[in-house]
Amino acid sequence: VGQSNACLRYIGTLAGLYPDNPVQRVLVDELLDSVEDMIHMMSPSIKEKDKDKKKAARLKLMEADKLPYWLNKFEKRLQENEKRGFQNGYFVGNGVTIADLKFYYQIANILSGNLDHIDGDKLVKPCPRIANFAKIINSLDGVKKFKSEFSSQQKQYKEKKASSFYQKGKSMYGTIN
Repeated sequence: VGQSNACLRYIGTLAGLYPDNPVQRVLVDELLDSVEDMIHMMSPSIKEKDKDKKKAARLKLMEADKLPYWLNKFEKRLQENEKRGFQNGYFVGNGVTIADLKFYYQIANILSGNLDHIDGDKLVKPCPRIANFAKIINSLDGVKKFKSEFSSQQKQYKEKKASSFYQKGKSMYGTIN
């Protein structure tokens, strides 16, 4: 399986992170596709090698019809989930889904400071639910554990103490039949 969202749906189904309820599934799917749209909008600036062109592309992303537009849409999705009676700060229902994790990866990248000329704090300031969402995901034990282990692995790699890493875990296989 080669498409990222198809992989996420499969893994999410196995891990209980893709809802059984068909309405919630379609809401998750909508979010996955919306994050892809935002990624495609950002990608040219990430791939650009020329510093001046990269800066121009990144500054354009800060314009109202680019990243602010998308973040406002995601803010509204969080608000809609609240209005449905779900108060845990996630996008769909009261538990973490693959949509939450995919969006988290993108918003963490935007807020990281690693994207020159992208002011993540300015982008998130009018979106209090997104800011809270990032804090909620950051506070999850599994996320904290992953970040700690990943940081350690990065350090080992940079110090040339390791070139590959193995993550112990439970293997899960599906069947087409």
